[in-house]
Amino acid sequence: METTEKLMPKVTVRRGKLSIPADIRERVGVHDGDELEVTSEAGRIVLTPLAEEPLPGELEALDEAEEEFRRGQTRRLSDVLHGLGGKAK
Repeated sequence: METTEKLMPKVTVRRGKLSIPADIRERVGVHDGDELEVTSEAGRIVLTPLAEEPLPGELEALDEAEEEFRRGQTRRLSDVLHGLGGKAK
């Protein structure tokens, strides 16, 4: 886990909003539109990226695919995603 850096970028709160510097967003993988959980710990504000919620049926489809794989049966990712209503990227 990365420790606190020697030179900490500063941000200014304006009307209750702040901008996170690009290099920090890139390091933690935060992008425009992402949701963050906001908490406080020992007088500090802590922002934590929220995990994406699985699509309806996604966990069941993954469990089914894992079981098929264990039995030596495989399917293409595009076929699995098609069953979920998604597309392979």
